[in-house]
Amino acid sequence: MKSWFYKIGLSLLCLLGCGWTWAERTPQDPFLVEYNPEALQVLPGKSFTFTLRIKIPSGFYLYEEKTSLLFDKTADLLLLKSERPPATLHVDPFLKKEAPVYFNDFEQKVSFMVPQETAPGLYVLEATLRYQGCSADLCYRPMRRTLSLPVQVAAPGETIQAPPSETGAQWKALPPSHAREAKPSFWSLLHESNPELLLDQGKVVLLGLALFGGILTSFTPCVLPIVPLTLAFIGVKPSRRGNWRRVLLLVLGMVVMYSLLGFLAALLGLKLGFLFQSRWFLLLTALFFLIFALGLFGVIPFQLPSSWQSRLAKTGGAGALGAFLAGLTTGLIAAPCVGPLIAPLLLIAARAQDKIYGFLLLLNYGLGMGLLFLLVGTGFMELTIRLRGGIWPQVLKKSLGVLLLVPALFYGSLFAKPLLSETQDAFWEFDLEKGLSQAARSRKPMVLDFYADWCPPCHELDKLTFSAPAVRRLAEQFVMVKVDCTTDNAQCRSATARYQVVGWPTVLFFNSRGEPIPDLKLVGGFTGPERMLTLMKAALSRNQE
Repeated sequence: MKSWFYKIGLSLLCLLGCGWTWAERTPQDPFLVEYNPEALQVLPGKSFTFTLRIKIPSGFYLYEEKTSLLFDKTADLLLLKSERPPATLHVDPFLKKEAPVYFNDFEQKVSFMVPQETAPGLYVLEATLRYQGCSADLCYRPMRRTLSLPVQVAAPGETIQAPPSETGAQWKALPPSHAREAKPSFWSLLHESNPELLLDQGKVVLLGLALFGGILTSFTPCVLPIVPLTLAFIGVKPSRRGNWRRVLLLVLGMVVMYSLLGFLAALLGLKLGFLFQSRWFLLLTALFFLIFALGLFGVIPFQLPSSWQSRLAKTGGAGALGAFLAGLTTGLIAAPCVGPLIAPLLLIAARAQDKIYGFLLLLNYGLGMGLLFLLVGTGFMELTIRLRGGIWPQVLKKSLGVLLLVPALFYGSLFAKPLLSETQDAFWEFDLEKGLSQAARSRKPMVLDFYADWCPPCHELDKLTFSAPAVRRLAEQFVMVKVDCTTDNAQCRSATARYQVVGWPTVLFFNSRGEPIPDLKLVGGFTGPERMLTLMKAALSRNQE
């Protein structure tokens, strides 16, 4: 047993250590972006054109739909138009469908007008370029580069220099996305739900965020009911060494389960989440908690047949294999509860299409989440050893049974009640195709909210964000659509596959043509009214493009 136990532990530690070293060898950005950083001289009332060159190596290509140049600051200059050459349709092996792509170098030209009343002086345009590309065997993460373009507005009548020709211009390569001057803080990344921004930070940072995120997740009200389940399994053993082994193996089982979820997310893409929204899975989860609670009350005995006990004893003395299997089961049972919280991690694993990294990402998350169970299990172990006499063992046992009834009732109510009445509101359209048609007819942008009845952040969005007066007023300029993913259904399957949604809540923004607006999305967690208003205003603005 000892050799088996140590082999598992050392293997996981090796994988973790190797993963941090391997993550440093992430592929660099193979695409080259150039522009002319020299200040342009322009007279008031005149226009000028800015050119950005994107160079694509042989054997690579860029997605047209994921390539965008957005000006964050125009310095009161008027943006006239932004154009680039048409893309080529290509059957993409990663998207499994036909998509417009660029195989060769191309230029994006952006024209501005200097208003007649503009005062002379130096103005700076700030822009962000986003793109994603692939080679034949590797799809790169979304890239982002920032640039500043100085524009010198001359006084009326002043002689200015003619802009240099493209052949004579001093072209400069933009630094890669990981060399941005301003990086988000560690705490802001913990609240970040945009997978593109998280991917920008590099794989080592993401592994650290996954570990710390697992620690924070273990203290959420949704996860805490799993703790008494762990304590109930640990029980009371006469040996501290035996109890410690059971605790460690149970936590190890949970860690392995989350690691497998990450591996499967990368292997299966975005299809993994459907298991946890199945109505029958919710029923099995409720029965799991109920059976354990009844067992602690003495209604259902947990005594295994003698032949089973002897086999388990041979594997590890005090049911070590059983402890490990119980940890696997506990991790699976907790998956619907923490699903909305690990949605960005699963999305990153799926988009990376790297099975090893997906495994390591969720391994770190499981380690972080398992720390609480390890500490609580150790404390409970000492408490039960000290209170072995008298009525205290029975008091602890019955108390754990009462705590286990709470998640049993919660998941049982979700199985019996398909949708809370509070979400049935004329404010929302619940048919996606009708919503797309309404947006096209009214030329309004659309908000698409993926939610599940068992998802606590989804209820918070309804009660605190979408119900806020300012949000509801602005929503009159939108078509508001909800997709119910409480249970597995045809509309949910179709919409999640269509828009690559992995967890709930997910809020997407569309223009009136039914096209998702790049970089405007919310994935997992609660978002307040202020952030929602900012995104909705941005969607309104970009719907005019």
